[in-house]
Amino acid sequence: MSLRSRKLRRRNGFLTVTAYLSLAAGCTSETVGASAGSITMGSGWDPPSFFFKPGLPQAGGRMIGSTDERFTDTKAMLKDAIGMMKRFPDWRFEIRAYTDDRECAGQECVALSLRRATVVRAWLLEHGAPASSLKPLKAFGSAMPLADNAVEQGRRINRRVEFGVERPD
Repeated sequence: MSLRSRKLRRRNGFLTVTAYLSLAAGCTSETVGASAGSITMGSGWDPPSFFFKPGLPQAGGRMIGSTDERFTDTKAMLKDAIGMMKRFPDWRFEIRAYTDDRECAGQECVALSLRRATVVRAWLLEHGAPASSLKPLKAFGSAMPLADNAVEQGRRINRRVEFGVERPD
């Protein structure tokens, strides 16, 4: 189980949904805040949000082996995303990447989150995602945490990549 309690809203031209990670993911309600990364638009599909191991990927690294697969199947989620990109070619997908505040500091966090976004984009393109569906990458570093960085469960949630989806009105 991963996401519950969804609420649709519009932010910066993107449709987003607020979601809470379920207690089954090993988190307490005090650990987890609201996510602004997934959407629901009557398509029956929520864009993926998944997690990375601390400090990964390293420079020149790849997505495989860098993601935390304890609660998500990253490859399956990304294959679903590719299917949606092909099904809705006029939608634009934005890859947003984040870090926790313990695995790096300052600009190192922005660089690490950019590496995360870059390896996800590379994986998508290697597996058939149309390049025209992808917006420029967003790397936020340790800004905008979803959960408390003082505890490991919170840091695990903050080491994430999310998708924003823009569709024509």
